[in-house]
This record gives sequence, structure tokens and C-alpha cells, in this order.
Amino acid sequence: MKNRILPFLRGVNKSITSEDCIYIKKFLKEGGVTPLSARTSYEDEIEFIASVQRSVLRIAKAHKILPKDRNREPKDVYSAKGGACFDRSRVIEKIFRKTGFKTRHVFILYPTDKLKSFVDKRESIDSHAATEVRTKKGWLFVDPNAPFRLLDKLKNPYSLENPFPLENLHPVVLKETNEPRFKNRGCMKDILEGPYIFLYGLYSRHGRFYPPFASPSRRIPDVNWTELFLYSKLKVLALLYYYWHSKKLGCSPV
Repeated sequence: MKNRILPFLRGVNKSITSEDCIYIKKFLKEGGVTPLSARTSYEDEIEFIASVQRSVLRIAKAHKILPKDRNREPKDVYSAKGGACFDRSRVIEKIFRKTGFKTRHVFILYPTDKLKSFVDKRESIDSHAATEVRTKKGWLFVDPNAPFRLLDKLKNPYSLENPFPLENLHPVVLKETNEPRFKNRGCMKDILEGPYIFLYGLYSRHGRFYPPFASPSRRIPDVNWTELFLYSKLKVLALLYYYWHSKKLGCSPV
């Protein structure tokens, strides 16, 4: 039993492999992303971040879920020419870290008014995955399903920790996000209008996106423990209760 649990306690690995580097170069080159210079301004950072986001959306444009119990690294997403939010966000995060940025993975559950019914009646609730990247002016939310970034009209960055009225959204971001090809893609722009909760460091509720891949019956989540405890604070307690209660009732987080 101990040997089966220990691999999961190591958590989701955020390191960049040599194979990742090969495919990160492909995303940057084929997406026409201009490399950052040594002395980078905040404005340069914002343009680079937007270019990386557009590149991943352009190359992995098919909206499909990569199979569970399989890797979803830059090579896999590039080869599939598509992915879902949790697939593209993994690529976006690795590109940012490879180019010198700090990132944190953000997991969103919505709408929160269904959370009680999920636990009590074993119903599923929707989720979304995305990225926050550290700029010179603070954390910036970056969506993997559409060119949506939490950037206000003055180009100030926002994370999900900061309340953000959509009427303050930068007009360029709003124009890009409203393109027809990005409709019905589960973008955070739509989620912001309703109740939701979020956690940093949670990559899946079922544990079947990253090695060692949990069996369907075990329900061990994919977690990066550093991000979870560093950024999610008291929400960790709510997460532990969520899993304890769902397991007690025999329901399966999806």
C-alpha cells in the first residue's frame, strides 16, 4: 500500500526536459514568437505572453481532450495539433518557465452553487484549467482556450485573486476573445460572470493526467504540492474535505 501511494506524494513534475525544449522551440518558431531580450520591459513581457498564447492556440487549435493515462507534454500537444484547457495550459506554462518566467497552474470549479449537490447527489460540476504568469507588475491570468488575459485598459495585470470587472478589460483582449472561432470553448471570460472557486497547484481531480496515473477507483488527484500549499492557503482544507466527503459517499471526482 505504501509503495502505491508514495509516487503520488511526489506530485506533478514541473521540470523542463530535453524533449520539451525541442517542441517548445517548434511552438515559438512556427508561431512567429519574437524572443525576449536581456533587458525586457513590462510592455515587452505582455507582448511576448500574448504571442505565446496565440501560438499555442494556433498550433493546437483542435479542441479535443487528450486521452487519460497518457502524457500531455509539449510533444504530445504539438503532435495532436489540439487539446483541452488542461493540455494547452501545460504547454503554455512550460514555455513561460523555459523563457524565464514563474508560473502557477490554476484549477477552477464552477458554478459553485452545484458543489453541494455534487457531494450530496454524486453529480459532476464543470471545471477549467489555466495559467498565471509572473510579470514585472504582478501575476497575470492567461487562458488556454481563447486569447483571453486579465489585462485592464491600462494594461495592468490581474490574477484570479483580484476582483476584475469585465468592463475594464483591455479592448484588444476583448476583440480577440470575441472572435467566432473561440465561442463555446469554456473561456474564463464566461466563467467570471458566475460563481466559481479556484485552487493553485491542482492539475486534475482523478489523478489520470500525469504519471504514475491513478487507477479509476483510487481517486488520487494530480497535484503540485509546492503550488498548492504556497498559493492556495486555507483552500487546501476545503479541498481535503471535498475529497474526504466524496470518498465517504462513494462518488468519483471527474
